[in-house]
Amino acid sequence: MKIDIATRMERSVLGINIQYIKDYKVIVHTIGMIETTKRHTAANLKEEIMKCLNEYGIGINQIYSNTTDNGANVVKASKLLHDMQQESLANEDAINDVEADHIESQIASVFSVVRCAAHTIQLAAYDVIKTIEKDLEECRTIVKKLRTLVRAGNTDISLPFIDNRTRWNSTYDMMESLYRIKEYIENLDKNMYINWSFVKDFLTAFQPISKCTLKLQNEQYIIGDFFRDWLTCELELADLVPENIYADSLLNAMKIRKNVLLEYKAFVAALYLDPRFNFEETPLLSSEQKDVAMDHLIRTYEMIQKIKNPSEYENDCTSGVVPHTTQDNELPSTSKGAYHKLTLHVRSLAKSQSATRPIVKPDIKQKLVNLCVKEMEPFDTNVLEYWRKFYRNESIDNKIKF
Repeated sequence: MKIDIATRMERSVLGINIQYIKDYKVIVHTIGMIETTKRHTAANLKEEIMKCLNEYGIGINQIYSNTTDNGANVVKASKLLHDMQQESLANEDAINDVEADHIESQIASVFSVVRCAAHTIQLAAYDVIKTIEKDLEECRTIVKKLRTLVRAGNTDISLPFIDNRTRWNSTYDMMESLYRIKEYIENLDKNMYINWSFVKDFLTAFQPISKCTLKLQNEQYIIGDFFRDWLTCELELADLVPENIYADSLLNAMKIRKNVLLEYKAFVAALYLDPRFNFEETPLLSSEQKDVAMDHLIRTYEMIQKIKNPSEYENDCTSGVVPHTTQDNELPSTSKGAYHKLTLHVRSLAKSQSATRPIVKPDIKQKLVNLCVKEMEPFDTNVLEYWRKFYRNESIDNKIKF
């Protein structure tokens, strides 16, 4: 699920998108464009989101992750949704304390609040832009004057673009439009001083991140594609560092923001399932990150199984356990060993405890482990198509074995 709030001309709209994969294609539906009249508190936002989900018959337990910007109210609303999902699962059955602890840890891993990719890039850009705001303001002032002159003079040049400070890429567009009419400005009789070295260095440093931002607009764009383009942007900035005073700051800002992204379990799990990043001896995922991803994916699998068929899932969890039965006329026997009764007691406790932790079929975990020993796929690979072929080939292999 993705949520965002836009405010224009004193009107606020809450947008709610649902994204999923069907037939190996990313599908996005806008299920809500809600004009909000109440204060944008977390509780009010949660209420509107739940109304929208209920209208479409979407249960809170079906939400895998919630993508948001960095707004405190939106993040808090996501936390309230997380708590609601946790409470919903806990209330499904009468549970003991051990089961409650398990459910709590399970939900905390599965329901993820992930920062929007575009917003993360914007934050990295702002980390640098705020250090050069004085120079940008001087350019902004010149642009405003030029817009007045161009309108009054009926010239053939393009009207320079004025930026929106809440959208860093619009600042890039402003600087680019200014640089395009450099010759016109220099031929003006008006006394307009522009630091063209600053303009050029700004455009050169921010061009890689601008290209990365534009790629986010692709329709079939997954986490691995974004991470690929992010790393490409880092390499391009690294090449600019010796000659550009802003490239190094921007590169460091991107690395810091990247580390924050890699703290999200859903993000790391997506990279784990991407053969461009997870392969034998990959330098892109640490052993710890692989363990986190596997744990998250297994928990997600457990959740999906429970949602699909709760009764069958519970049977699966206890299958393979052969209970010890005692005949009514069976008498205690020392021939079974002095600790036979204790053994039965411990096995009974273990069985009771294991029932609170669903048992995952070994082949699921093994399949995840096997992903680490495959060869690296090219970075232009269509990963969704890769998985389509993977499952088709696996299905054929299973039929042959059968």
